[in-house]
This record gives sequence, structure tokens and C-alpha cells, in this order.
Amino acid sequence: MHNFITTSERNFQNTTVQTMSSREIAELCGKQHKHVMRDISKCLKSCTLKVLSPNLG
Repeated sequence: MHNFITTSERNFQNTTVQTMSSREIAELCGKQHKHVMRDISKCLKSCTLKVLSPNLG
């Protein structure tokens, strides 16, 4: 039996974007939700550092 995960559609800057919750991602990947949240946090911190510390060289 397959467990299908539904995505939501959200309007962002006049464009429809499909989204999934972190819990849905954890279920789809067979991971613990806390590990998905940890990885999302790492990605966001990395993006923030790149925006706040541009390469001026």
C-alpha cells in the first residue's frame, strides 16, 4: 500500500508554489521530524550567513 502525501499550493509573488510540511518531508524520507528540523535550520543559517557576509573579494 502506498501512502501518498498531498502538497499545498500557496500564492507567492503572484506565482503558485507547491509546499510540504516538515512532518510530511520526514514521513516521506523515513526520518525523524527532529532531524528534518535540524537540517532545515542548518540550511537557513547557511543562507543567512551568505546574505549577511557577501564575498567582497
